[in-house]
Amino acid sequence: KKLETEVGKIDPTDIPDATKVVAPEALLRRTQAPWDYPAAVRDLIAAPVRASDAHLPIKCDTPLVDAVLMESNKGAVIPLSNYTMQPLSKITLTATTPKKVKKIESIHHGDIPFTRKGPNEVKFSLPLQETDFVLLRY
Repeated sequence: KKLETEVGKIDPTDIPDATKVVAPEALLRRTQAPWDYPAAVRDLIAAPVRASDAHLPIKCDTPLVDAVLMESNKGAVIPLSNYTMQPLSKITLTATTPKKVKKIESIHHGDIPFTRKGPNEVKFSLPLQETDFVLLRY
């Protein structure tokens, strides 16, 4: 069944596999969202936060990956969104939490090994396709 879009008709069976790296032209069949933001534009958007010396409870080493630390008294969850629209073999996150993390789990990858960088700071890595949810248990 064909879907109507602003760019015309697309065949849902012709959408590139999200587990494979594809050419930019093929990404047009995967999404209509922009996936390539120049570093200069990203730096301009982030400049006020960086200049403020604000405490960032979660840091990701990969551009265009959205990571938010959502805390509760039992743990925290980190929803991850990959806006590169390409599978990433490894992203690394550093999280600072109000309590000591005892265990980290991903809905796609299960238990995630981590290193402690401080009493309440952990660093861990995982692959990311499109989305994931990471649970930090206190």
